[in-house]
Amino acid sequence: MEKPILRKQDDRSFSNPFKNVAPCENPLDDKTKAEILSCSAKLMEKWKRNIAEEVNSTGVARDQSVYNGVSGYALLYLELGQLLGNGGYIEQAFFLAEKCISHLREHHLTFLTGDTGPLSIIAVCSNLLKQPEKEQHYIHRLEKMLHSSLLADRANQLPDELLYGRAGCLYSLLYTKQFVGKKIDKHLIASLVKTILESGIRLSNECKKQGYKVPPLMFEWHGSKYLAAAHGMAGIFYILFKAKNHLDQDMLENYVRPSLDYLLQVRFPGGNLPSSLENDRDRLVQWCHGAPGFIHCLVEASKVYRSDVYLDAAKDCADVTWERGVLTKGFGLCHGIAGNAYGFLHIYQHTGDVVYLDRAVKFARIIIEAPPHEFRTADHPSSLYEGLAGVIHFLYSLLQPEKARFPGYQLDTLPSV
Repeated sequence: MEKPILRKQDDRSFSNPFKNVAPCENPLDDKTKAEILSCSAKLMEKWKRNIAEEVNSTGVARDQSVYNGVSGYALLYLELGQLLGNGGYIEQAFFLAEKCISHLREHHLTFLTGDTGPLSIIAVCSNLLKQPEKEQHYIHRLEKMLHSSLLADRANQLPDELLYGRAGCLYSLLYTKQFVGKKIDKHLIASLVKTILESGIRLSNECKKQGYKVPPLMFEWHGSKYLAAAHGMAGIFYILFKAKNHLDQDMLENYVRPSLDYLLQVRFPGGNLPSSLENDRDRLVQWCHGAPGFIHCLVEASKVYRSDVYLDAAKDCADVTWERGVLTKGFGLCHGIAGNAYGFLHIYQHTGDVVYLDRAVKFARIIIEAPPHEFRTADHPSSLYEGLAGVIHFLYSLLQPEKARFPGYQLDTLPSV
């Protein structure tokens, strides 16, 4: 395959150099795997050198979050430890998470940007390292933090979205539950689910009183009604679907489903979605805002409702991502090529359609072979969500596509509650 030649189609994306290349029947052949593995290993060594001073210093970095800080490094080690069967990586994840939780401020509560992220990570590490006393200790701290904070008056001021809100708190519990099962308090999960739904109903009713036509559930962040994964309805609904045992049939059919259908109605003619209801510009095609972040929600909806309507909509979003998702912003997860490619992998996992695996591999090829100077430098170049750690996570995950999961967002099927 020829090396990709990048030509800008607008200020936010390059034309997809593989758009007219026929899908490969075996996109992950031995040669391609070797190239991906070689690039992954080189990037991993570079990344380790870049963060060495930061993570080995006696002080603690200012940013301890999963999104852009040291906890994100811990999550990368934890995920790679599982993918590669490397116990040393899991031990390193524990070490980094331990550094972070010794300086928790309980200012933010969510997995990606707050204190429950490192607590969830260290609880999972303790489980995998077979340290039951530490595991129980950190689970207790996680649950106590959420109990006390969410019951406090300021909990009413929390938004509902993923990065800074209740969905991000719920993710911490669900992520940890994947590993520790019934040790997580199901009543705390149920309480969070209930609070998110009540908040969505309350805002919807307020909007209707003002004369707006809105769905039964409506959410906002900083006064804007965001729609996509990071701050909006798609991210909230995806997390709620993963806790669906706490949603009764009436809520699923008469509140969540029509609200999801509403999102499909506000799509742009080309298939992309606006970042918020207040924004009518068809500009953003990235996980945090736009079609790529809807793929995960829509695939999950197709399972919950057993409807091809949502799977077809997910495929439409994947087509938009394939057409416009080679972003000038770079290779990262939140607003970059790797994050966009995880949407392809999610559809592949659900359908087995090799076309979507081929698309993910071709996005990886752009990461491997395109000149880095063509792309913007990330504000946090080593981080999980904007920088090199997220790229490494994607490339290693691609070698085992059935196990690939968007870190900090995509969840496995959860144990029964």
